[in-house]
Amino acid sequence: MSHPDPPALGAGHSSSAPSSWAGSAAIGLGWGYFYGSIGDNQPHQHHAMQIVLARTPLRIWLESAGWRECHGFVIGAGVAHQLTDTGQAMKMIFLEPESERTRYIASRLHSGGMELSHAQSFGLWERLEQIGHHDLSQAIADVLCPATTDSDARRDDALIQQLLDKLPHSLPDKITAQQLAQGVHLSPSRFQHRFVNYTGMALRPYLRWLRLLTALTAISRGASLTQAAVDAGFADVAHFSRTFRRHFGFAPRHLLKIRFIA
Repeated sequence: MSHPDPPALGAGHSSSAPSSWAGSAAIGLGWGYFYGSIGDNQPHQHHAMQIVLARTPLRIWLESAGWRECHGFVIGAGVAHQLTDTGQAMKMIFLEPESERTRYIASRLHSGGMELSHAQSFGLWERLEQIGHHDLSQAIADVLCPATTDSDARRDDALIQQLLDKLPHSLPDKITAQQLAQGVHLSPSRFQHRFVNYTGMALRPYLRWLRLLTALTAISRGASLTQAAVDAGFADVAHFSRTFRRHFGFAPRHLLKIRFIA
């Protein structure tokens, strides 16, 4: 899908973006985190919901709403947008759109986005400083979803955990719920229900994030993009690149200059 170019930014703002990203990043099952300066940032859309935070105002463009200036913004999944390069460090959170908490946030978006108040933006920034990126879901709940319960927490399920433990390191490109259900002697529908209850995601997005996590872990240890794609079970590096860009909106080659944090 093509998108019209955004209008001119006006005096004092550059429409050009740096060629690469710089900073640190982390990824887990259903989430990604980036802290640093942005690059490779023409109008685009991607699969993950994105939360953008900045200490000083940033300018953001949405196809449905035009330009605006704010300290924090939630961008819905599949929404065309662009961020301006201000030279400042930003924090970005990427979320699987089908997780329970992400669906709750999505229900509050208007025209595909939601500007965060000054208190929400700084509150979420501070919560991330306090509890770290491993507790992204809790930080988001504390600031953006205080009325929700902790219903998206993992439910104990030894059978599903055993299945996850036995998944091959290099995941095959085609793996179905029916195959996995047969391995644990459950009907496909019952398996899917228990899988979602335990992981917070359906099988297909879970496996996509697991492949991405495996590939990025390999890159953080010095592997090439090609080797990382093979390690994670992608058909080839082009398949990995398409999947990564579809999720996050920029090319994985920029990962080679980003420091990964555990």
